[in-house]
Amino acid sequence: GGPPGRLDSPSTTSPEKADPVSNAELQKTRERETRLAKATKYHLDPGSGRVATVTAYDIPLASGLRPVIWRPLTLSEAALHWRHHQQAPTPADLALFDTTVKRWHTETRDGVDTIVAETEHRSDDRNGFSMRAEYRMPGDGMLHVAYEIRPRVEVAWLPEVGMEIDLVGRGMNTLDWVGLGPLAAWPNKKAAAAFGRWSEYPPGGGTKAGVQWAAVGGGVGLQVVGAPYVRHEPAAGDGLPRLRILSAVAGRNGKF
Repeated sequence: GGPPGRLDSPSTTSPEKADPVSNAELQKTRERETRLAKATKYHLDPGSGRVATVTAYDIPLASGLRPVIWRPLTLSEAALHWRHHQQAPTPADLALFDTTVKRWHTETRDGVDTIVAETEHRSDDRNGFSMRAEYRMPGDGMLHVAYEIRPRVEVAWLPEVGMEIDLVGRGMNTLDWVGLGPLAAWPNKKAAAAFGRWSEYPPGGGTKAGVQWAAVGGGVGLQVVGAPYVRHEPAAGDGLPRLRILSAVAGRNGKF
């Protein structure tokens, strides 16, 4: 069975073709989806402005959904930054920031509760970003997330923009996806990748592009739809493995 916890962004994706199914199979699938929807829970924390935890059947799956605008630069990217900012050869670490919740309220749209969070994120006095996020839970087991990030940074470009979540469930070391693979791909470098359904184990194989959906976990796991790029990152030190769910990725610069 597929993973019950799902995160959805408003990006448009092409539906996959499916084989015809019988009425009995369709009814069985609908009953299963209803059970999964009731068993999936999202805890949103007004203190941090984040999705704090995702559970299914009381099994912890993920925690700490948060915005990201940065990753470590490659050597060629660092050299490009130095050419633009010779007085500041090392950019600020925009992966580290303090968060302030400016606004948190609930709206009802078409009978569905929507939580609106407006947050401010500061790395230092000169670098940071604001974010407006909407979280909708229509009762189908999915969390629909729409967000807008407005950066104010002293760098010429951002390597990627999106969200990141820690994977706390068991068996979260395999990434399955439909999109370009099995190799990493970027907006300007896709020739080595082919469209299909792929699996990656262990994590750390780079950014996946052209993604229609991606999933981590086995019978109980987490699925993401509507994000064109994802990256499954292994645990670092005493940390947790992470899934980056990205709406924008910069083209690859140079050969290293």
